[in-house]
Amino acid sequence: MGIVQVWQKKTRDEKLLDITGLTMQSFFVPALATFVGIKVLPLFFTLDKDVWSLPLWVQFLLPFTLIDYLYYWNHRLMHRSEFWWLHRVHHTSRRMDVFVTSRNSLWTVLFFIYIWAHAFLIFSQQDPSGYLYGMYVLAALDLWRHSGFKTPNFLRKMGLIFILPEDHSWHHSTEMVGVNFGANLNLWDRIHGTFYRNWEFPKALGEKNPDQSLWINLFFPWKAKL
Repeated sequence: MGIVQVWQKKTRDEKLLDITGLTMQSFFVPALATFVGIKVLPLFFTLDKDVWSLPLWVQFLLPFTLIDYLYYWNHRLMHRSEFWWLHRVHHTSRRMDVFVTSRNSLWTVLFFIYIWAHAFLIFSQQDPSGYLYGMYVLAALDLWRHSGFKTPNFLRKMGLIFILPEDHSWHHSTEMVGVNFGANLNLWDRIHGTFYRNWEFPKALGEKNPDQSLWINLFFPWKAKL
């Protein structure tokens, strides 16, 4: 099914959820992180950027390593019962597609580690472009991971290192619980025993009680009936 057909099959509320999430992820999150890094953190901290500045290649690798590992635990916490309300909206879709990549409540983005890491890197580096390039690559991988596209045989070797669309679909599955929390590298899941690999997509996707109003999903996710 093509992207246009997938979009047309969504309900009005689903479309609004996905558009809002994409707007938050594409514009609000970078703008907020940049503002905090340039305007807010310097009010509270002083830093010798000549000492703290990292080579561009190290910056580029940070999103794939340290920040990716921190996100693994960030993500696992959001799946705990006491924090599930923050993340539940992302799991309301019954299918994997690029439009649900950023589906979240308005509040969820504030609890992701990468927005604050982004702000700190902008604050601490003379030139944070290496880090920013790394984040652009991760954004593209995030779209691919949620796409629902089956991994071609010639790309399956990437599965030795990276979370693939099949892997992330099992994270969204109702058939498996507590697997594949990693954003990009599957190393963290392998180390902590949460990795699951199946080259077939699961038959059932989505949160058990997805039928909440748009108003609740966007603004009051903690009021959802779990």
